[in-house]
Amino acid sequence: MDINVNIDDALLEHFSSAAKKELSRQATALTHELVEEASRIEAGRRDENSSSEVIQCDVTAAVLFKKVFNGQSKVTRKTKILKVLLVVDTWFSGWLFDPSSFSANIILLYLFLLCLIVAVALSVYFIFYNDGRE
Repeated sequence: MDINVNIDDALLEHFSSAAKKELSRQATALTHELVEEASRIEAGRRDENSSSEVIQCDVTAAVLFKKVFNGQSKVTRKTKILKVLLVVDTWFSGWLFDPSSFSANIILLYLFLLCLIVAVALSVYFIFYNDGRE
């Protein structure tokens, strides 16, 4: 079954022929992705013994899924390094914590406080910036 999409010529007034071809190609690719996603959603909700039928709410859910998760980026190398630094720094600050030795050696106290500040700052960064995705 062919599905045709008509776009008003007034909207495409300033488009070159190459831009129109690219728009058509991108629309086809997006439509294929939506069809595949709607089929996956339908397969997830279907009972084992029932027949397959994609309904309107499956297509709407596929569109919403594409809108919500389209801009999500992969975890960057910077985020991975900061997470490792957070874990190591938290472990190290816990290892340094010894209240009885703080009075004898003031450098341990300062090192502990520095590690604690770095750990809190990185934790706040990951909380407010959605797990490192800005």
